[in-house]
Amino acid sequence: MAETIQVEDTEVKVVRPKWYKRLWQWWLSLFIEEYELTVWFHSETVEHTDGLKTIKRSSKVFMLKDIDKKTPTHITGKDIFNKSFEIKTVEPFDYQLRKLK
Repeated sequence: MAETIQVEDTEVKVVRPKWYKRLWQWWLSLFIEEYELTVWFHSETVEHTDGLKTIKRSSKVFMLKDIDKKTPTHITGKDIFNKSFEIKTVEPFDYQLRKLK
């Protein structure tokens, strides 16, 4: 079942997968998990004249589909492209892990 739509001055043919392929993709999506990992790394320490220290942190966001190990200094797993993922530091880092699906 193809549908033709007009985009600017060209015609674009939109092809939807067959119903049984859409059903299979939906069925698989029920069992696939996705996680959003936000990690805050120590970037610099600023020391003020009155002796007060301020730690600045930078954050990075990673999309994962599997997590094998999580500790304050080491996280391993697989990203959404099925590639190995690992963060390992000497100092503990802060992280937030959210399950999306």
